[in-house]
Amino acid sequence: MPVVVQISGGTPALLLVGLPDKAVREADERMRAAMAAMGLALPPRRILINLAPADLLKEGRHFDLPIALAVLAAMDAVPREELHSYVEHGELALDGTLNPVPGVLPAVIGASTHDLGLIGPASQGGEATWAALIEALSRTRPAVSDQSVSWPAGAETAHNRRFCGCPRSPNGRPFIDAIADLRTCWLT
Repeated sequence: MPVVVQISGGTPALLLVGLPDKAVREADERMRAAMAAMGLALPPRRILINLAPADLLKEGRHFDLPIALAVLAAMDAVPREELHSYVEHGELALDGTLNPVPGVLPAVIGASTHDLGLIGPASQGGEATWAALIEALSRTRPAVSDQSVSWPAGAETAHNRRFCGCPRSPNGRPFIDAIADLRTCWLT
């Protein structure tokens, strides 16, 4: 679900619209704390966060990361164009680290269906990588002989390119421990 952020003049406020439940409404406070841990602050302006579509109830703490990254992109703290290639999935801790959330398998399948990558907590990287591999392999046909099964070249590593939390990760890890790691990898 798209998260769109508009920062405009007017009385400073943070507004979250699009039928968020209580857990989603609380994302703004977790985001503020995580940004403070990164040494950033929200601008003293009117910040409107729209969770589309407006008529569908948004539930769960997995919206924390997409909301925070959309706000950072609106502030030009992370590149907007990069975010369009990913689905974000994770809960923010107050120190900016990412907590695991349920639903990694559906997130991977949804991202794969739209040919997008997935940004998520490092602690769920194994599960997401496994799910991505299964998804990538389900889209290809193996060559079967009496002795073995071999997959077409590149099928086994396709998930590494598409399901990566840091496009230019210096340590090669596909997922991140904290939102600051993502900002660092995009800006270096």
